[in-house]
Amino acid sequence: MQFVSGHLYFIKDSFFEYVDDPNLMINYQNSSRPHYYAVRDRKTNLYWMIPCSTRVEKYEQILEKRKRYGRPTDTIKIVKIWGRKSVLLLQNMFPVSEKYVACPYVRKGKTVSLNHEATITEIEIMANRVIEMIRAGVRFISTQPDAMRIERLMLKEEKMMEYRTKAINCVRDTVLPIQRQQFEECGGSLDAQYEKYGDTDAFFATVIEPGHIYEVGYPKCVCPEVLSGEITDAAHCECSRQSVLYVLENLLPEKRINVEIIETMLGGGEKCRFRVAVD
Repeated sequence: MQFVSGHLYFIKDSFFEYVDDPNLMINYQNSSRPHYYAVRDRKTNLYWMIPCSTRVEKYEQILEKRKRYGRPTDTIKIVKIWGRKSVLLLQNMFPVSEKYVACPYVRKGKTVSLNHEATITEIEIMANRVIEMIRAGVRFISTQPDAMRIERLMLKEEKMMEYRTKAINCVRDTVLPIQRQQFEECGGSLDAQYEKYGDTDAFFATVIEPGHIYEVGYPKCVCPEVLSGEITDAAHCECSRQSVLYVLENLLPEKRINVEIIETMLGGGEKCRFRVAVD
């Protein structure tokens, strides 16, 4: 999806289900609400979504009250969208990764957006200021989403997807063809494959519970980036977990596969061991 400054967007239901934050406004059924003004965070490449509200009178009164008492007003911005006033609630903004952005808001065949360049620039400045305040621990309202928790979830998920891509590129044309040949030779039985080929210098596999639970791994680390000294962080072993998962998902496409790290050499273990559950 191509991001365009000034445009409004919708967020997928799966985002709200995943982050499970009680202070987020979930999508309405059969409605074009809520929609969000998006600002890209150049530090993380996440999109910070600013909820839009049509309750203009309510927020005009809030802004007036804040001005009267000398309080900041830069967490609420009233703008015109399609010739009608709308409220941007920067105090309620939160980050999402691109995979959770459903689509731009399109009305009567046209993308709904702000068209005034000066307003777009002003909102970008306000949004970045609010993001920094949120990162500093500032809470503007009691019903503010836990944006920092959401940011951690988004960044962790994106990092896992990076490892997933790296793992696939590593084993797709090397390990996978070998294991597929072994699997087919053993009649499509993972138990039989591991009994026959699960004790080599490069790979081990043990059947813990036939057809269901296995332990697989490597007697020594085989990652070239680790062996070269380029990588020293044990978090990188997520790549190995993803490679095991990818191979098994290809061998058993009808099954649900779960792979957990037991220990890795980079993490201080004696071997690289993974627990596999097949359901």
